[in-house]
Amino acid sequence: MRVELVGSAGGTPAGGLTNPWQGYAAGDPFPTPVPLPSNFPFPVGGTFVFMPVHVRPTSVQQWSLTVEMQAGENWRFAASYLGNKTTHLWLSHEINPAAYIPGNCAAGQYGLTKAGPCATTTKPSRPCAS
Repeated sequence: MRVELVGSAGGTPAGGLTNPWQGYAAGDPFPTPVPLPSNFPFPVGGTFVFMPVHVRPTSVQQWSLTVEMQAGENWRFAASYLGNKTTHLWLSHEINPAAYIPGNCAAGQYGLTKAGPCATTTKPSRPCAS
C-alpha cells in the first residue's frame, strides 16, 4: 500500500507534517495559543461553548422485569416493566444567541439608536418572542 501526501501545489507541504504551513503566504491559519491568554480577543457574535472543568461522561442504565404465571391449563398471565435512567446528560444552551432580522429597522426599534439593518450584536434578548 502506498500513501502519498498531496498539498495544494500538488506535492508535499514545504515543512512536511511537522510544519505544514511553512511557506504559506498568510502563515498558520490556526494560530490560537493553548491555553488562551487572559487578553485573548473573542469575535463579536461568535458562538462559544463552555464545558465544566470536571465534566462527567453520560451514562444510561436500562432494565426490564417480566413476571409470568399460569393458572390452570388455559390461563396465562404476564406483566412486564421496562425502565431506563440517564445520568449526566450533556446539554447546551446559548446564553446570548444572535438574532437575524432581515431588512432595515427604524430608529428605536429593537434597541437601535438610528435607522439601519435590524440584525445587531447589541440586541435585546429574543426580540421576536413577544
